[in-house]
Amino acid sequence: MPKISLKLDTRRSLDGTDSYPLVFTVSHKGQTAFIPSGYHLNESQWIDLQAMLEGQRRKGVREKIIEEKFERLKRILELFIVGGKAARAESATVLRNMLLEADRNNLVGEPSQGRAEVKDSSSRFLPYYTSIMEDQLKKGTRDIYLRTKKLIERYCQEKGEDPDVLTFGEIDAGWLRSFDEWMSPTNGVNSRSINMRNIRAVFNAAIEDGLKIEYPFSRVSSRRDGRKKFRIESDKHPRKRALTLEQVRVLKDIELPEWQREYRDMFMLMVYLIGINAVDLLTARPSQLRSGRLEYDRRKTGTPYSIKVEPEALAIIKRYRGKSFLLSPCDRYKDYRNYLHHMNDALKKIGIHYENRQRPSGEPLFPELSTYWARHTWSSVAANLGVAKDINGKAMGHAWASDTVTDIYISIDPILIDNANRKVIDAICLSNE
Repeated sequence: MPKISLKLDTRRSLDGTDSYPLVFTVSHKGQTAFIPSGYHLNESQWIDLQAMLEGQRRKGVREKIIEEKFERLKRILELFIVGGKAARAESATVLRNMLLEADRNNLVGEPSQGRAEVKDSSSRFLPYYTSIMEDQLKKGTRDIYLRTKKLIERYCQEKGEDPDVLTFGEIDAGWLRSFDEWMSPTNGVNSRSINMRNIRAVFNAAIEDGLKIEYPFSRVSSRRDGRKKFRIESDKHPRKRALTLEQVRVLKDIELPEWQREYRDMFMLMVYLIGINAVDLLTARPSQLRSGRLEYDRRKTGTPYSIKVEPEALAIIKRYRGKSFLLSPCDRYKDYRNYLHHMNDALKKIGIHYENRQRPSGEPLFPELSTYWARHTWSSVAANLGVAKDINGKAMGHAWASDTVTDIYISIDPILIDNANRKVIDAICLSNE
C-alpha cells in the first residue's frame, strides 16, 4: 500500500551546517521518492516538530504550514488509492510526480473533475521557491538560489514580517522595487539582477505548473509597461576585472609575509593554468595530474579541459602538494569555500605592511583583487600579446569559439592553446630574465 510520511533527510546538510532538508517520503512498490518541504531543520528542531505535530506542543506558523501540506498530500494519495490511480503508478518516483502535479494544480477530487477554482496568489512563495531551488542539478546554481532566499528572509524580517507566510500575491511590482532598493547599498546592479532573475524564474515555473498568479515582471521593454511592472536592470558596462601584464609581474615578484605568500602563489597558479576556476583547482585530485597535463571537467559548465602544466605551475603545485587533494588547502579545510574566503581577503590586502599587526601601514595594491580576476587576467594578457580571438575563446571555453574556422583543425587546437599559454607565462616571467 502506498504511504507518505515526514522525514529529516540527514544524507546532505545545508552548507556544512547541522541543518538537514525536511522531506515528505513517498513509499511505493518497495521504492522511496522524496518531496522537499522547503525547510531545513537540525535534530533538535526535528524532535520539536514531531512533538508539535502529535499535539504535545503548540504549533507555530512554520509547523502549521508543514502540517497543512502533509495533510493535503495524504488526502490526494487517498484519492489516488481509492480511484486505482496509485496502483497504476510504475514507481515511487512516478507516484511522487503525480502527487506534486495534483498538489500544484490544487486537485480536490478525482482527476477527471479538473482543477479547483482557487486563488493561487495566496500560495506561499518560499516553500515553492525552495522546491525549485532543490531541483537544480548543479550545486553552484543551488547556492546562488540560496543566497537570494536568505536575502528575501532578511528583508521580510527587517520589515517585521514573517518570510514563511510571504505569498505570490504580495510580490508585486511595488514589492520588487522596494526589495531592489533595500539591496542596493550592499549589492551592485548585476548582483541585484541575479536575485531578481531567480525570483522571476520561480514565478515562471509556478505559472507553467498552472498556478493562477499575477506576473509582476515586465515582459517588454516599453516605458509604459515598466511603470506597471518591474523591469530587471543590468549593468550595461561592467567593470573589467583583470590585472595588466605589468601588474601581474608586480604581484608575482612582491615580497610578502608568509601568511600571504601562499594565497599569492595560488592566484599565480590559477593564471598559469589558463585562468582555472578556484573550485576546479582546489578540489582537483592527484590522479587528475597525468602525463604533464591537468585533466578536469569545469564544475560550472561540465566542459572537459586538458591544460599543459608548465614548469612555473608545476613548481607551485610541488610547493603546496596535498594528499587527498592535488593541493593542500582542501586537506586542511572541509569546504573549499572557507579557504577561498581567506584567500580573497588576503589578496585584497597585498601591499599593506604588517610589521605591527595592530597598526598595519600602507595601501593595498589591488583593493578589489579576487580569484575571479585570474581568468580575466589570462584572457586580457593573451589578447594584448596578439593571441587570436578564437584561440583565446577556446582556451576560456567560450561557446562562441566552437563555431570558428579553427574547429576544422580540432586535432591541433590543444597545441595552439598550449602555445598561447606559454606565450602568456613567458611575458609574465620576463622580469626574471
